[in-house]
Amino acid sequence: MEPGDADVAGVGPMSAERPTVVIEPREAALGLPPFDFFADQPFGLGTFIQRLVALASLEPAMGPDTPVGDRGGVHQRDRLAIMAEWACRTWPGDLLETGTYGGETTERLAVIARKHGRKVRTIDCWPAEPAAYELDTVVKPAAYARLAPYADVVEIREADVLTPESRAWIRERQYCLVLADTMKGHEHVRHELGSILPVAQGLVAVDDSYVSSLMRAVEERALESLGMAAASDPVAMGRFVHVHVSSTRETWLVRA
Repeated sequence: MEPGDADVAGVGPMSAERPTVVIEPREAALGLPPFDFFADQPFGLGTFIQRLVALASLEPAMGPDTPVGDRGGVHQRDRLAIMAEWACRTWPGDLLETGTYGGETTERLAVIARKHGRKVRTIDCWPAEPAAYELDTVVKPAAYARLAPYADVVEIREADVLTPESRAWIRERQYCLVLADTMKGHEHVRHELGSILPVAQGLVAVDDSYVSSLMRAVEERALESLGMAAASDPVAMGRFVHVHVSSTRETWLVRA
């Protein structure tokens, strides 16, 4: 398809006054249109939903025997990189990731952050147990090695996300995009979002949406932010709308 052709996946045609985004190879492999996917309209909730659905439609169909945790994650890093690009163009602030793991997603975010003069702040504790996961002996060293070339834009904190010191560290900055990926239960996610939402300016992605207790925590925080539910632990935060597309691993909170 050539620039200027008819709309594709809800994205309007490129206009002469808008610069063309250079699609990275992995985005191009997804079949994204070779024109400006981000800046053809001001950010709005309807536009976000339209484009999230378009990106989600690129996920391959999974059979009934596919483990639920494997569904909707084939192109997740590409989706997050695309949304990070859009967030950097729309809001001030850095990018935050809770749950670095091996640094693969962090690296994708770092490329975007460097282009826009932002930072990626990432936090993980890489616990020694369970030993079979080799988080502290294999995964952590791999993450540090992967992220070494991005030392100018990536800040790594090695700690539990819910310690008072970590919560204070999170609140030191504002963030245009946050990825919460600690894959913990209901109360953990509630408290984690309690640290994140007051300083989130745009998009918050929460991974592992197939975990029902996690989704319940996200829904509760969204309702509380809109004044539609009372919180046992009130947090001063903006208003957030919860958006979820069932074919993706992550779920989204969008600042209203």
